[in-house]
Amino acid sequence: MVMGPLPRHIGSRLALAGLALGFLASRAAAACPVHYPGAAAGGQPTLRKLVGGSSAPQLPDDSVRQLLVEADATNELFKYCEGQGYSLFVAAQPCSYTTQVVAGMIYTVSMSTEPDPGTYYEIKIFKPLPHLEQKARVTEIRMAQR
Repeated sequence: MVMGPLPRHIGSRLALAGLALGFLASRAAAACPVHYPGAAAGGQPTLRKLVGGSSAPQLPDDSVRQLLVEADATNELFKYCEGQGYSLFVAAQPCSYTTQVVAGMIYTVSMSTEPDPGTYYEIKIFKPLPHLEQKARVTEIRMAQR
């Protein structure tokens, strides 16, 4: 079936829709900042750990993604941003994390919501010891910049 040219009003609407989709696609991916040597190449950090201090930054794995779900961290980040007057346009993406052993475990997870890797959020999540039978919870969120 051969079709003729589209009426002008339909053609202009399609062009606008295409521009909008292009804009959304360009904004749809959050970029992570580089936190340690080797991160850009996908390698693991080679930093030394201090006794009692936080671990070296690590790339997110399934256990951290599960922790983010358990602590409802993405929703907490959204509420934080909304309260600060920031608008989240893309889905939050975990970039790296550190751990610190206390009476439980403190995870500091760096998450990006921007296509610019210079701005990210640090979310502290406390996971109590297993015998307490309590779920992980977000204890602090702060915006950081590189």
